[in-house]
Amino acid sequence: MGENGAGKSTLVNVASGNLAPDEGSVFIGGKELAGANPQLAKLSGLAITYQDDSLIPDLTVAENMALGVPTNMRPDGSHLDKWTADRLERFATTIDPRTPVRELSVAARQIVEIVKAIILKPSVLILDEPTAALTTSEADRLHSVLRELANDGAAIVYITHRLVDVLAIADRVTVLRDGQVAASAVSVSDIDEDRLVELMVGRSLDTTFPDKAVERDLGGVILDVRNGTGQQFDGLDLRLRAGEIVGFAGVEGNGQRDALRALAGLDRLRGEFTVKGQRVRQGVRAARNAGMTFVSGDRRGEAVFPELGVRDNMTAGSLMNLSRGGLVTRGRERAEIEQRLQSLDLRTPSIEHRVSGLSGGNQQKVALGRALLESPSVYLIEEPTQGVDARTRLQIYRLLREQARQGAAVVVVSSDALELAGLCDRVLVFSRGQVVAELAGDDVAEERIVGESALSAVTRAAADNQRQSNRLLQFFRRSDFAPVLLLAIAVTVLMIVIGSSRPGFLSTSNLSNLLFLAVPLGFAALGQAAVMMTGGIDLSIGPLISLTTVAIAGLTTLNAEAVSTATGLLAALGIGVAVGLVNALLVRKLRLQPLIATLATYITVQGLTLLWMSTPGGEVGPTFATNAGQLIGFVPLAFVALIAIAIAGEMLLRRRVLGFAFRAVGSRPAAARRVGVRSELIYYVAYVLSGVFGMVAGVFFVATIQIGDPTLGIPFTLASITAVVLGGMSTWGGRGSVVGAVSGALLLAVIANGTQFLQLGPQAQYYIQGGLLIGSIALYSLLRATGRRRDETINER
Repeated sequence: MGENGAGKSTLVNVASGNLAPDEGSVFIGGKELAGANPQLAKLSGLAITYQDDSLIPDLTVAENMALGVPTNMRPDGSHLDKWTADRLERFATTIDPRTPVRELSVAARQIVEIVKAIILKPSVLILDEPTAALTTSEADRLHSVLRELANDGAAIVYITHRLVDVLAIADRVTVLRDGQVAASAVSVSDIDEDRLVELMVGRSLDTTFPDKAVERDLGGVILDVRNGTGQQFDGLDLRLRAGEIVGFAGVEGNGQRDALRALAGLDRLRGEFTVKGQRVRQGVRAARNAGMTFVSGDRRGEAVFPELGVRDNMTAGSLMNLSRGGLVTRGRERAEIEQRLQSLDLRTPSIEHRVSGLSGGNQQKVALGRALLESPSVYLIEEPTQGVDARTRLQIYRLLREQARQGAAVVVVSSDALELAGLCDRVLVFSRGQVVAELAGDDVAEERIVGESALSAVTRAAADNQRQSNRLLQFFRRSDFAPVLLLAIAVTVLMIVIGSSRPGFLSTSNLSNLLFLAVPLGFAALGQAAVMMTGGIDLSIGPLISLTTVAIAGLTTLNAEAVSTATGLLAALGIGVAVGLVNALLVRKLRLQPLIATLATYITVQGLTLLWMSTPGGEVGPTFATNAGQLIGFVPLAFVALIAIAIAGEMLLRRRVLGFAFRAVGSRPAAARRVGVRSELIYYVAYVLSGVFGMVAGVFFVATIQIGDPTLGIPFTLASITAVVLGGMSTWGGRGSVVGAVSGALLLAVIANGTQFLQLGPQAQYYIQGGLLIGSIALYSLLRATGRRRDETINER
């Protein structure tokens, strides 16, 4: 135990191999852990669950589970979902193994994180704040499982701020304070809550809740909701008075969080909704303009901007109030921030310090500080003390009560019944999307809240119906293969339209030419997809294709075609691997942004190409062109090979751990490293693959033009990026389809070939490509954003 910032998380990272210790050693099972090596720690028998989890958001639950276990425990890909469901069953949860982790609630992600660690059957299990997002029943279930593990011989390190958890589950307790051991291996039977708190803060501390409001201190109604209805709740009637704190309770997934988010304008709310007598329109801006501020319980995902500083985080919602003539008044801004830092007891090296470098409790204070700076009439707060220490918890309680005394109204959603009982003046208990009990006065007690919440053990029946009715929408939003279907439709429609006006377009000879035209771009797209899957980009593909044509044509002579062609191909392969390695070194060793690194390579490779051959020249022998253009019927053999490689790559991404690792690195690099993915190797493989596939694209391109050309390959850079994005690849990494990338290349080939038949001129294909690119990005973004919160609620239980 220890306050936020006491050193618990740092200690965990050292023990698990994520950080190398400055001094001392880590031993697991009697063997020393050499340096920072998470994979070695795992192999030594250590498993860990992190407070901010180590799950990969763009992988499914099942894929995350597979990535986190050794090869000998991993099932065959076809049985992965069933294997995962069997492991999750131990927690009596109905989480769908096929659900992408990004669509799970915080609580559901925590359960998956815990199960992922427990199935390893570790000799040492470290849990960092395991119950922070869990309900009481889920926490009890976890404790039962932990007792079984301990009885079977596992050693468990349980890090928590919840004193009740320590007294319920622990044998001994060690307390950290300011990076030092304040008390070591104290028997829990010899200590109580007051003494634990005193050890954590270094002095005695009043652990009682602040006094609640009395009737005479309450003002008029600020927030008035009548028959409020949203996606997962209905019939909400709420009249909130100035000076009052109201809690929303219930078993997770019964509408209480949805109601809070709807009040904040994040989800749709129907019914009569007024603040200070004024009707509130839909949307976040309208809710904020009405004087309402929301603080999310998903701290890193929604509540703070992790990579920005404390100042930027705290003033993000009140810049208009701190500016004059459109410019922020720095003196006033600093004064306001310093005042909030003092009132919150927020510990940070400076106001410019990145929030990601603060402890969880101080991050929570930053989120609350931003809300305070906005001076709202209504605070909407989700899990106000989740993952914070006892001292910070009391500070937050007193802060919220003080805001109420100053005339604000507060709505709190919490999974901690004791917290609701001690903090709130009234508590509304939700069941199946409806308020089934309103507790006030002496009825606001932990046992009453838990008792009433027990009525809501089953989530709304409407959720299943909703899932059935929206399967098509879910497919287009979730599946990486939805863009492939859309591209197939687009290619079919284009070919029918062009073929109906130009019959020669659908002739076998033209179809052969069209498919062969798609081959170089298809291989370039495969290379670009490999890099973009890891969150990078490769601008050097175009010049690499030009250099490949120059190398092959320049080294091929009619007098010794077979020998010189082989030499040219080997040279091209060497060039492709070398360019890939240079890009990887620039990105990983020198830590350059992929855009900048590959732009530098682009310029260098293009310069070398022009140095070798400044104008088109050289010659490719007829045998080379004939071999490259071999047909099966009217289909080029090269196109068949392209499709086969794309399908094999897709199977690798979906069924093999190496593919999971590729997607993990692009989706969440830090978490990928935590679970033992060799991230550096993945990056190098991606860039080398891009170089090799760029080389292959150049080989088939030179077979088409049959001469070396130092500039004709350049357009392949943007074309390959366009093909990959049309195929649904995320520019941030982690999501996408190899088959989708090749499908995008095929569509661009149809457009290029079709515009020639229609005699529209070369500029037409660029107009069409640009329009398709913008349209596809807009469509994919819309589909993936629609109903995201609804699916979170459906899938979290």
